[in-house]
Amino acid sequence: MLASPLDSPKGRSPLPAFAGSLRNKLCKVALSKLPLRHPSRHRRSIFVKAAAGAGAAKEVVFWAEGLEKSHDGQRTLFSDLTFTMSRGERLAVVGENGCGKSTLLKLVSQDETPSEGKTQLRKGIRLSSLSQDMSLDGNLAIVDAVLSGDSPPARAVRRYEKVLAEEDASPEAVQAAISEMEAQDAWGLQEQAVKILEVLNCKSTALVKDLSGGQQRRVGLAAALLSQPDLLVLDEPTNHMDVKIIEWMEQYLTQPDLTVLMVTHDRRFMERLCTRVLELDGGMGYVHAIGGEGSYARMREIQAERRAAQAHEAANARTRLRKETVWMSKQPKARSTKSRARIDQFYELTATAKKKAASDSTVQLSAQMARLGKEVLDLQDVAAKGDPAKPPVFSGFSYEFPPGDRVGIVGPNGAGKSTMLNLLVGKLAPCEGELEVGETTVFGYLTQEPPEVPSDLKLIDYMRVVADAVPLAQQGKHRPTPTLASPA
Repeated sequence: MLASPLDSPKGRSPLPAFAGSLRNKLCKVALSKLPLRHPSRHRRSIFVKAAAGAGAAKEVVFWAEGLEKSHDGQRTLFSDLTFTMSRGERLAVVGENGCGKSTLLKLVSQDETPSEGKTQLRKGIRLSSLSQDMSLDGNLAIVDAVLSGDSPPARAVRRYEKVLAEEDASPEAVQAAISEMEAQDAWGLQEQAVKILEVLNCKSTALVKDLSGGQQRRVGLAAALLSQPDLLVLDEPTNHMDVKIIEWMEQYLTQPDLTVLMVTHDRRFMERLCTRVLELDGGMGYVHAIGGEGSYARMREIQAERRAAQAHEAANARTRLRKETVWMSKQPKARSTKSRARIDQFYELTATAKKKAASDSTVQLSAQMARLGKEVLDLQDVAAKGDPAKPPVFSGFSYEFPPGDRVGIVGPNGAGKSTMLNLLVGKLAPCEGELEVGETTVFGYLTQEPPEVPSDLKLIDYMRVVADAVPLAQQGKHRPTPTLASPA
């Protein structure tokens, strides 16, 4: 636990294990000019946040005005997007894949800049985020990975440690570091990190590289919560999370002073948490003042009504446009001298007629299929290890997959679900038992972290590479699943 130089009876600073040792000389010099304040009296709990006073107006913590975002100046994801967020509000962003939901979250987090428009965060508001593509140093212990984040409290801790490790640090530098620790409520940060990790069922001393995908996701969530944010931005927070952690998040995120902006495809999670919905559709944004059970279905009803109205307006515009086009094609002398307004109206009609109401996109895929025999996959008393140096994750498992079978694998994070899949498709050999694959069985495998598509390769060309790598049924026992990779 981090402590100030006044936390010790002898006036010395007992540092945590990750901070290193404090030199007595530096401490004696610094103590002579320190204010007599005990930081623990001003410490906030990560689990309890004070609620706003009864009847108090909810202050706006974030503004977005006229946002537009395009890629390479060609495809515009959305435009003219304006909305605000108030303290304690939970706003869910919904829309089809590729409509710009994650991009919008990056604009709010200021990880990207808009093509047009602006965003503003109220002064003093602390923002933290959980992205889909977080990266952690695999060689760090979990608690150190959490504390190595970019949150203001974590940065304050690292600066504090650096100053204490400098033999020639001035009293002013020490005072500045301690003042920043006070301002960020960073005293006891390590202790709070351990508490959060315990709630999330993560062993703080374990190495990040030994964690499953779901466990690493928990560590990222712990780092986001550790900064005690006022505004929390979450991109697919339930991905790779088990049921218990999702239920815990539902309780934690309903704190009265915590503002949440999230993207999720978990309808139940969204309806239990959100107080408003921001819909991205057809390059435009629509804010719906609905939340709670049934809010998604209601949003879809409003969406269908709006799309129908837009389609009707475009159809009427096309009908009127045919008449106006005939008039526009006449020579200027055949027109009225007072036709400027009608000319402007013609161009407005042209723009309206070209608009197409958004619709739910559908993808149809077809592929050559080989006949599937009666023998698909048979496991007899198999055991598998996620780590060769550790005991089996599971053992004594037997099951025979019949044709057309659909099986769901459930269990807490770290129970071995991904290990089981790797075993089934041949990426991992069983350490015990037998696994027999039917002669006509061919595997397709979508992992938690799909391979990166080379930036210089078109998607259709990459799909051809994948198709060329997938074999049809062949003779023999367990065949390795083709690895999706870039062409040589």
